[in-house]
Amino acid sequence: MSEDKDIHYEALLQVREGRYDNAIPILNFLVDSGDSRAKAILASLYENGYGVEKNQKQALSLYTEAAEAGYHAAQYKLGVYYLHDGSGSPDYEAAAYWLEESARQGNGDACNDIGNMHLLGLYFDKSEANALKMFRIAASVGSAAGQLNCANILLYRDDAAEREEGLSLLKDSANQGYARAQAKLALAYVDGHILSPDQDRAFHLFSLAAESGDLEGICGLGMCYSSGVGCDEDVTKANENFQLAAECGHPQSQFNIAWSYHHGEGVARDDSVAMKWYSAAAEQGHAGGIRGVGQMYETGSGGVTRDLTRAAELYKKAADLGDVIAEYNMGVFYEHGPGVPIDRYLAASYLERAAHKGHASAQLNLGLLYQAGINGEPDHKMAIHWLNMAAKSGHIKAEGAIGYLYLAGLGVEKDIEEGMRRIEVSAALGDSGSQYNLAMLLKGLEDAPVDLEKSHQWLVRAANQAYAPAQADLAIAYAEGVGITTDMVEGYKWALLSAEYGDPRGIDICAVIGRDLTDEELAKAKSRASLFLEAINDTYPNE
Repeated sequence: MSEDKDIHYEALLQVREGRYDNAIPILNFLVDSGDSRAKAILASLYENGYGVEKNQKQALSLYTEAAEAGYHAAQYKLGVYYLHDGSGSPDYEAAAYWLEESARQGNGDACNDIGNMHLLGLYFDKSEANALKMFRIAASVGSAAGQLNCANILLYRDDAAEREEGLSLLKDSANQGYARAQAKLALAYVDGHILSPDQDRAFHLFSLAAESGDLEGICGLGMCYSSGVGCDEDVTKANENFQLAAECGHPQSQFNIAWSYHHGEGVARDDSVAMKWYSAAAEQGHAGGIRGVGQMYETGSGGVTRDLTRAAELYKKAADLGDVIAEYNMGVFYEHGPGVPIDRYLAASYLERAAHKGHASAQLNLGLLYQAGINGEPDHKMAIHWLNMAAKSGHIKAEGAIGYLYLAGLGVEKDIEEGMRRIEVSAALGDSGSQYNLAMLLKGLEDAPVDLEKSHQWLVRAANQAYAPAQADLAIAYAEGVGITTDMVEGYKWALLSAEYGDPRGIDICAVIGRDLTDEELAKAKSRASLFLEAINDTYPNE
């Protein structure tokens, strides 16, 4: 090893071990002798304030001297400086010049940054082809960033060979310990689109990326803990990771921690904290964050006054960014009119966008909208199509809605048996409306076979889910002893509950039953109703 190399090695060793007082005299000696590498090292100390007072002007001067002398690392640093000028006035021409000078000497990171400039249209004409060319060069000399950027293009190509190349480069980048690639590869193991799902591998890669401080990795690790992917489910650890990344400005994590506070997931519900983080994500253009702020305005939560017009504005903004829930919300708003004028065509348009993305409630609502008629004329064929899609997506109300069409022979051949079978599917899945409808059918409606015992069972199930019409009918049944033993106290209880949940018959039924009850019986009925409400509130605390 030559004497110069010995001195360089000693200087680098001192820098790496943080002994800047020892390193700086050596570097100054080398700089005075015109050593370009030493200039670049000393420039990095001034740039970061290691061992010297932070001085960007001095750093830039030293980088420039080293770059002009042909030192590729200084040329790269100078290119990066002009590309990301902290003053807010980047010089893309100067950036391109110095990055190209460094790239000519085989600096892979410089090739990668030139590729990014082509991809974004900075100084160069915007061109994915030229970007990919530079990324390939960067990847060929081992740049992990270049490998990842190649993968980000090739993985979405139609050609299978290119996709396979992209996957190989993604793995190469991750294997180099590049945290961003590790996080992306982990996600691929989770979603199973380009790789067979492997939850354990995903968790391991997210953990590695998180250990490197990568925000995508930290967020991904939080998602693993949230859903039990490759680990035991632990919402506390999930929220710790979301909080950490959120505080570092990661928009998806800001949305995730907002959602946790909004729904009381692993933390005490706090709409004010939720609003803070939804707003932080929204300020960065995160569609879910924008929609979350919209939800706060819709409900008047999180410290804002209820404002449906503002909610609609935010939902539209999020929907325009492709947020499926916001698309659904806009469809509902245009269908029913809160915050916007009623417009069934726009309602159908937004619902269809969400429905095509597999949103079950959008599919259901779109089917019901076609059933009612978008332009005044029902389209039962389209209604059946979207209701079937909703049923395949698992919406518990869909089969019941299809059953109604079979009962009426709308869009399908009338079939009472098939209609009842479909309604019973939704009822068994827990849809209270279908449970109530089935109870009515089993009393002999629509020429259905009469079964008063089953009718009563379904009526009770619907009433116990706080379905007001079922509660009102159950009150009448207890008062009149229809299919069950007369029980005026129980009847009064259900009448009270039906009124509480909005059935207009409830008050009248209370008046009729109540006049025959003693004060003690009235108190007993009210006590039973209160216990029911407490149980419902315990079951659905955030409703």
